[in-house]
Amino acid sequence: DVPEIEEIVEGIAEWCGLVSEMILGFVWWSLFNALTPLIWFFPLNELDITGYELLIGLLLSPLLLCVPALRRASFSPGGLALLRCLSVLSLASYQSPSLVLRLTFLSLGNAASNLALCSSWHATPPKQKFQSLWGFLLGNFLLLSARVWWTSLNPVWASNTVNSIVIVLGLLAVAERFYFSEKGINQKMSKQLEDAVAPSWPLVSIGFGSLLFLTQWIFSEASLVSRWVVTGYPNPGPAPNPWGAAVIVLLAFSLAFISPKKLFRSSVWWLVGLGGGLLLYYTDSFVGFAGGLILGLYVFSLWPYIIQAVIGSPSARTMTLAMFIYIVWVLAAVWVVAYNFVPFGGELAREKTGAVAVLVMLAIASLAFFIGRERGSSDKRNVLKRTESIGADRRFFAYGTRPVLILIVLLALSGFAVRYERLEYQKPLKEEPREFTAMIWTIHFCYDNKGWPSFERAAQLINNTGADVVGLLETDASRPFLHSHDLTMWLEERLGMYADFGPATKKHTWGAALLSKYPIIKSEHHLLPSPEGELAPAISATVNISGHLTDFVIVHMGNDGDDLDRKLQAEALANILANFENPAVFLGYVTSQPFSRDYKHLVKTGNVKDIDSTDLKRWCQYIFYKKLIRFSSVKIN
Repeated sequence: DVPEIEEIVEGIAEWCGLVSEMILGFVWWSLFNALTPLIWFFPLNELDITGYELLIGLLLSPLLLCVPALRRASFSPGGLALLRCLSVLSLASYQSPSLVLRLTFLSLGNAASNLALCSSWHATPPKQKFQSLWGFLLGNFLLLSARVWWTSLNPVWASNTVNSIVIVLGLLAVAERFYFSEKGINQKMSKQLEDAVAPSWPLVSIGFGSLLFLTQWIFSEASLVSRWVVTGYPNPGPAPNPWGAAVIVLLAFSLAFISPKKLFRSSVWWLVGLGGGLLLYYTDSFVGFAGGLILGLYVFSLWPYIIQAVIGSPSARTMTLAMFIYIVWVLAAVWVVAYNFVPFGGELAREKTGAVAVLVMLAIASLAFFIGRERGSSDKRNVLKRTESIGADRRFFAYGTRPVLILIVLLALSGFAVRYERLEYQKPLKEEPREFTAMIWTIHFCYDNKGWPSFERAAQLINNTGADVVGLLETDASRPFLHSHDLTMWLEERLGMYADFGPATKKHTWGAALLSKYPIIKSEHHLLPSPEGELAPAISATVNISGHLTDFVIVHMGNDGDDLDRKLQAEALANILANFENPAVFLGYVTSQPFSRDYKHLVKTGNVKDIDSTDLKRWCQYIFYKKLIRFSSVKIN
């Protein structure tokens, strides 16, 4: 009959609306996660402030909503559709001919997407707010799932084809929202909400900005928790695959099932989350990994209620301050590891990741403990009640939102299974089984000289050299300002080589990794003495080369300006080399000229030979060896 048909049509419309919002959420998270890595390349490449860093200020675009005319335009159906179109089209920045153009369009796209988010959360009827809230969160899970299939990369920024497909899908989602859902925009309701809960908005901003950063910092890619707790062989801890699957499943479970409001405001639940974070930071291997899962359960259980608090707060002020708080935390994440290069405060921030994490949790607590506790008028309470009902459509959540989330998780799990099944390690076949080739490369987080991620080209180059053992430096990209890429995992699976990630991400280094076609028997991760400058990561490992044990050292020593650091590091490395009983190879970034003090100490005390002592043009990358016969050496430019 007619009522049943209308109910079916309404159900289909709700599903279409949720899918459209999910696609737009995927676009928002893709743009948001890409901005800081692209900005970061410029100071990374120049080792200096370039001015492009100011473009992160475009995240503060919601401040424009303080202008009444701009607010009315943004909160109109046509204005919202235009902002969404601009944000979707800014994905095409990936196909720009120059890096500066790419950064410009990406920055403007982030500005438009934040304005669109404000409009969809503050000026639409409750049902559309519900779809926008959950579409935003589902979009994040869709991105997590996509990164599983692309081995930690976001396919939007890794493939022109995928980039174009997502743009088309995004534009279709904008059209669906405009023609079928956006006619009910209600600016009067938005104004009521702003007037009703204005006293709480700073706490909402602090909590939202902090939760946004913490999610991006630890949970924007499934392998991150594993890389925070990795150790040396033979027990390196939980591998990103398959253990990354546990991360996604637990995060989805938290979002779908752990959501009672009392838990949101519970000090006990906050202490559980804090405890998980402390375990993640202060312990390693599976214990630290379990701490990361606990922290993830806490973080994702907060998301629906924090977004509801944002919806019930002044749009311009709340989102602007939230983005400012996020920027502060991102800068803190940069400062704790790049303290030797930042213009000020480096020594104060040095290796203070634990302090940053605690401050972020305290900021989240300020929202969870205090928001909504103030008393107010009955009108205010009525508006708050209407706000809190957003996201509480239990029927559609049970039969619409939750099944979509489950499908996304199943998609991610199938990606893990496919990758796990097809991973096959190479078995070198040589006439002389004792012969091997070793290679060192400062891979610069897999950026090329023009700022483009170059994973496939890097893999092809390594493959073309025929190298059996590769020491890679500047490899730890498991940070939000480096796109949270897992470069080591990607190369391990692409090349079919055993891999040692090196010192964990929480150890405040730029990374050193080992790839080998032969099994890694044991390894130890070192943080070399660095009283003045940046921490120097090193790996000492034993590899089984056709039944013959061979030792390797991979190291990135400190800067040439930190003389005491280099002296102490050379002494520590020479002792490691001298204590090797097996044949050994040193693959190191020494930051000294040939026959300098540190060079001589390594060669003499470590009892090693230079692979090519006649090459006097070297500065950083060296290969030394002992108890081996050298056939040849090649330097590739």
